[in-house]
Amino acid sequence: MDAWTVARSGDSARLTHRLSTVTVSAPPRPVPPEPPVVTPDPSPSDPTPPPPGPKPDLAITAMDTRTVTVTNRGDAASGAFNVTVI
Repeated sequence: MDAWTVARSGDSARLTHRLSTVTVSAPPRPVPPEPPVVTPDPSPSDPTPPPPGPKPDLAITAMDTRTVTVTNRGDAASGAFNVTVI
């Protein structure tokens, strides 16, 4: 402990002080959150795919030196297609 005597302008004062070292502990680190548990969607116990739908069946039904005739014999529309004759 230290003591000083202060004299100024004819007034006297005495100051006593004590220095102490305080240990500071850092706060604990936050705990990361647990990852969410992913639950799969319930599904039927025997998932069977639906049967395939009808399909187109293209066949060349006539051909000569200038034209080709293609007929759809299937139960579904075929959509656009190209015929190349080499």
